[in-house]
Amino acid sequence: MGSSKIVARFADGRIKKGSTWDFTPNERIFHIAIDHDGQPTTMEQLDLADLKAVYFVKTLAGTPDYAERKENADGDSHKCPKVEDTFSDGEI
Repeated sequence: MGSSKIVARFADGRIKKGSTWDFTPNERIFHIAIDHDGQPTTMEQLDLADLKAVYFVKTLAGTPDYAERKENADGDSHKCPKVEDTFSDGEI
């Protein structure tokens, strides 16, 4: 299995970006190669219990001008039901 680019968001607000090759939701521990200036340089072990979310992304650069949509737009091809979750810190 190859590696996947991820952004790990911790429950305390910290964020780590890098790549993982051994993430599975069935296991509590996985590893991340932390990205520094485009190069994975630091290996860390992460515990799912410490995380709020894990995002699988195409790029680690991010999009500062991204505006999150809360509703499906007209013409969207998928017909998924809306799902909303409220985290313990109040974020929806």
